[in-house]
Amino acid sequence: MSAGRRAGLALRRRPVRNALLFVVISLIFTALVAQAGVRGAMGQLRTAIDAQVGAGFVASAPAGSPSDADGAAAGVPETAPGDTPGDAANDAPNDAVPSDSPNTNPGDNPLTQAAPTLSPAQASQLAALPGVTSTATEQDILATPVGARAVATAGGVQLDAGVVGAVTVTASNDPARFPAFAAKLYRLASGKMNNGTEPGALIHRDFAEANGLRLGDDVRLRGPAGEVTRAVTGIFDGTTPNPSGLPASAAANRILVDSAAGRELSGDAGATRVRCFTASASELPASLAAARAALPDLTYEHNAASFSGVLRAVDSVEGLLSALLSGACAAGVVIAAAVLALWVRGRMREIGVLLSLGQRRRAIAGGFALELGALALAGGVVAILAGRQLTALVGRAVVDGAAPGALAGLPPVAVSGADIAWALGIGAGILAVALAIALFPILRRSPRQILSSLS
Repeated sequence: MSAGRRAGLALRRRPVRNALLFVVISLIFTALVAQAGVRGAMGQLRTAIDAQVGAGFVASAPAGSPSDADGAAAGVPETAPGDTPGDAANDAPNDAVPSDSPNTNPGDNPLTQAAPTLSPAQASQLAALPGVTSTATEQDILATPVGARAVATAGGVQLDAGVVGAVTVTASNDPARFPAFAAKLYRLASGKMNNGTEPGALIHRDFAEANGLRLGDDVRLRGPAGEVTRAVTGIFDGTTPNPSGLPASAAANRILVDSAAGRELSGDAGATRVRCFTASASELPASLAAARAALPDLTYEHNAASFSGVLRAVDSVEGLLSALLSGACAAGVVIAAAVLALWVRGRMREIGVLLSLGQRRRAIAGGFALELGALALAGGVVAILAGRQLTALVGRAVVDGAAPGALAGLPPVAVSGADIAWALGIGAGILAVALAIALFPILRRSPRQILSSLS
């Protein structure tokens, strides 16, 4: 009888003993697959964080910086001696925004003057920092829509005449990286996203409906230094918090335009803030340190908090798995060897008879290996199914426990085929070592010694 037929007959004749061995093999394989899956999933998670979280920092000029200390605020023309704020340059009657005040130009009101700005040279210096792959400049200007009205918002804030009817215009060279769009708080409902160099304006759906604006219509804006007219290229919806309570700061009154329009409105080529992006989250600390060393007078904010907790959790899990892997392998060998020893000793008579009939020891060991391989194959299927579920649960728990909701856009944590193959290979090695340990004490004896030990 061939080794294969003998192995199949042995599996059918001993169902209870083989079922117990199958359970042990399934548990060992499941533990290895889950461990390998979680290890691989942590690597996938680290890669996904690097690729999708948009690691970077924001540089801005601190309040009272020299950029706005010489006379007027950035982008706001100085008032001639003896003039009142209402007599400043570009003082034209506002024929579009309803107001009880004769002067509604935001540039003439101290509450609406532009914040300190970063110079183009500083922006270029930030873009050239090591590790910084791209930058996005933004300039905020309070402006008045001409021929349109700001969307009224609920609130009891007492507004100055210069703030009534104003909107916040953000001039950016990359509007897609504006935080509300990057976080999917704003969604483009129609039209297209400007690339920051082509003239155009993105307006909120509420602003468009309140003023009967559609794609392609012109929107005219009056800022501290001049007026611009831009075609509506996109309409977005969504909302963001408005801590100030001012209508101009509401999402409905946010207008995003190209950088050239910002310069015309403010009369300033600088930027309110520069967003610097790194290739990966791991490069952020070094780039941020280089920025602080090169431009120490600027104020910096970074988004490391949104993923640092997950990275620390990933490092902890990977370290724990490395420590457990050797222990799990050793424990698997011991447990499998003990179970297989009982399994083999129950068939000592069969081994002794086969040896006495001239069967080679290698052929006998091969028959046992075939039986064990069939059980391992079935156990591997169970391990793959159970290991995938455990990997997903543990990986999701790491993300949610370290930074709940912060990384909701990351792909689901899953075990890869390579991780499964690696785990099953380790499991097969454990079973091979355990079988050798169980068979060696018996096969090294003669047939007479084996049979006489049973009498």
